[in-house]
Amino acid sequence: MENVHKGGTIRGAVMLLQKACTAIAGVSLVVMLVIIVIGVLSRYVFNFPFYFVEEYSGYLLVAIGFLGAVSAFQKGVHIKVDTVVERLPKRARAGLETITTLIGTCIIAILIWSGAKLFLTDFRGHVVSSTIMQTPLWIPESFVLIGWAVLLLMLILHMMHRVKEWKG
Repeated sequence: MENVHKGGTIRGAVMLLQKACTAIAGVSLVVMLVIIVIGVLSRYVFNFPFYFVEEYSGYLLVAIGFLGAVSAFQKGVHIKVDTVVERLPKRARAGLETITTLIGTCIIAILIWSGAKLFLTDFRGHVVSSTIMQTPLWIPESFVLIGWAVLLLMLILHMMHRVKEWKG
């Protein structure tokens, strides 16, 4: 377990996953911007709409949100209320963060379980969107699962670090 906190292989692997999620979220943002601009130009300049623009920009927004959440957590800019917590002594803060991280970890684990069941159902059943593109729904659902899974790993590492601070 000590390996996890000192740049060991587990932490390194999770950080590599975090960087991959951040890169995919960034590319998704650029692709979303490009297809929206192309869609607007084609509709208003050439009077020819691309029907995939709304659907795929929505899927890309999901990718940006769930994969980007991993980077936000890593950088400490995730939504949190720390007005009271920041005034606590270091050891008490670590204990409180351990408890809240444990609760968050449990919630994310439940979401992963539910999301994985939906993903497998849609994948096995060849479920597609009800739009003209008929996109297999497991594709956008995979962004959600990947984001949650990497976030779960990061929460576990964060919790282990806080437990060490709390005990120390």
